[in-house]
Amino acid sequence: MIAIPMHATVEWTDGSDGESTHVIIDPITQQVTHFVVRQSQSSHTEHLVPVDWVEEVASERIHLNCTGGQLAAMEPLLRIDYVRIECPDYHGLLPQATWLQPSAEVEEWLPVEYTCIPESETSG
Repeated sequence: MIAIPMHATVEWTDGSDGESTHVIIDPITQQVTHFVVRQSQSSHTEHLVPVDWVEEVASERIHLNCTGGQLAAMEPLLRIDYVRIECPDYHGLLPQATWLQPSAEVEEWLPVEYTCIPESETSG
C-alpha cells in the first residue's frame, strides 16, 4: 500500500505548484486509490489524482508522472455554479404592516457546489 503524506509538496514532470490535502481509501480493499492535490497558483483549485500517477513519494514531497498541463486539464474536484433566483424585495415597507406586498423583484445569484467524482470511480 502506498503512503501519501498530507500537506506534502506535489511536483510533476515540468514543475511544482501543489500540496496534498486529502487521501481517498477504497472502503472494501482498504487501499489508497486517489489523493487530492490543491494547486497554489490556480485559485487553489483541487483535483482528484489517481495514485497510479505517483512516481515517487518522500516524507514531504510527492512526484507525479504527469505534466502540469495534464493536471490542470482534469476536472476540478469542486465545481461552483451560480443559479439565478428572483425573490420579492420587502425593503422599505413598514414593520407594522399586516399585509406585505413586494415592492419589486430582486435578482440574486445563489452558489451551488458540486463535488465532481469521475463516474468510473463510483459504485453504480
